[in-house]
Amino acid sequence: MKRHIPNILSASRIILSPLLLIPAIVSRPAIYLPLYIIIFSTDILDGRIARRLHIESELGAKIDSAGDILFFACAICSVVISPIVVETRDLICAAIGFALFFLASAATFAKFRVLILTMHTWIAKLFDLALAVVILVIIAMGRISFPVVLVALGFAALSAVEGIATVITSKTYNSSHRGVMTEKIIAKQGEDGWYKKMFYFLFY
Repeated sequence: MKRHIPNILSASRIILSPLLLIPAIVSRPAIYLPLYIIIFSTDILDGRIARRLHIESELGAKIDSAGDILFFACAICSVVISPIVVETRDLICAAIGFALFFLASAATFAKFRVLILTMHTWIAKLFDLALAVVILVIIAMGRISFPVVLVALGFAALSAVEGIATVITSKTYNSSHRGVMTEKIIAKQGEDGWYKKMFYFLFY
């Protein structure tokens, strides 16, 4: 039973994510925020549990990626359809972010013929966390701060660049590759450096 827990958590994210649209439409942040936190918690827990129990799998990575894209798509749509004022520049940034995301996915498919949305590099994980926090803050504040949107877009660009670089330099497909930038930083700092410790604290 334990080996199915991560996949169940990822699948629950797929099922629950569309529900975010309901409290967004009727402007009920008191319902939206707890639901959002619960759904995002599944993204944090599924990977942690899989790594702790040593039951990571390609199927799990695919379900996790599908859950991530649906969750963030529904979360961004919920901001757009809510009473929060969304300016054209905000929509442009969101469109660029999604384009970068799918560009990295296309690179993965082109080289490895693997239908997975992204490699789960450490910087990609950091981007997921940053984007989740940005959307949560926007809903909680009831307004969009453009500088915060730009920060999220910056993380998206960094994640996409590393994802594509990782694909180009990898001979075989590995959904849990730490990423070429991460590997270079750890090689410079050593396995006991602050960079690795920070990521292990956040995601492991």
